Amino acid sequence: MAIKIGIAPDSWGVWFPASDPNNAKQPQWWRCLDEMKVVGYEGCEIGPWGYMPNDDPKVLKNAMDARGLTLVGATEGGNFLDDASVEQMLKDIDDISKLLKAFPSAKYIVLLPPMYTNLAAGEPISFYKKWAKRIPYIHFKDCDLAVKAKMDENKWSFAKAVTEDIMVEPGKGSIDFAEMHKALDGEKVEGVVDSGSDVVTPDNAEKRLATLDKQLNG
Repeated sequence: MAIKIGIAPDSWGVWFPASDPNNAKQPQWWRCLDEMKVVGYEGCEIGPWGYMPNDDPKVLKNAMDARGLTLVGATEGGNFLDDASVEQMLKDIDDISKLLKAFPSAKYIVLLPPMYTNLAAGEPISFYKKWAKRIPYIHFKDCDLAVKAKMDENKWSFAKAVTEDIMVEPGKGSIDFAEMHKALDGEKVEGVVDSGSDVVTPDNAEKRLATLDKQLNG
């Protein structure tokens, strides 16, 4: 079984919606799509809600179609133990779902609880083996454990750890992709998204896609 591989805007350093003042430091959404296409990716997530245009689904759909890209899903973060956070998260999910209805290929919303940011949510391969029948889609991030040790020692915030390159190109961090490949073999996984927080550049992008494809598809 060939596993389809997509990408997410955070690999371009995208963390904020268009309305956030920090958005000025990020590449324009259309440039992000342009570079995804040039590299060779065929599918992508939409990134932080509000980064890509969402008022009229036709705007994003036309932009994706023009580049031969397929929208595969979205992400949403929130604290499941905080009532106000849950309320906002549910509102965002409703809005995201309305947009995704215009894209039959986009069937997944990845929920990112606070445990995601402490990078200690467990070992992914054993977790996947246990719950494989319930997981059709995977959003990968690979982590440099040496940087994580510094993060723990110095009590860095997640944002600080990102600036110190805690997220790395898939295969250069803590995930054993050879074992991940064995775990995925024979299971009904529709696709995975490479969503490392290390920034994609013209120098590393094509190699990155080829490496992940080899790791997962052999």
